Amino acid sequence: MTVDELKAAALQLAPQARADLARELLSSLDELSEAEIELNNAAHHYALQCPGLDQRFIAEIELALSQIVAFPAASSPGNAGPGARSYWATRTRSCTR
Repeated sequence: MTVDELKAAALQLAPQARADLARELLSSLDELSEAEIELNNAAHHYALQCPGLDQRFIAEIELALSQIVAFPAASSPGNAGPGARSYWATRTRSCTR
């Protein structure tokens, strides 16, 4: 479905349904923006630690997201275990200034 087709379908909705849809869409944009801000802040932190580390961090995030999309039932945060958080920290110790 194209954007124009989506617009046409939305305009056929009752006014209240259109307002609800618009509110839901705007809310999802706010959530995405918060996630992007958080990712950018984390990448900036890593860039300050070591030049290029921000790009490695973003590449790891993109890889993880692609794995989640490809295999959504493979695991959940509850299965990550206590060492999951320290995994990234051990991968970044090779930085020399």
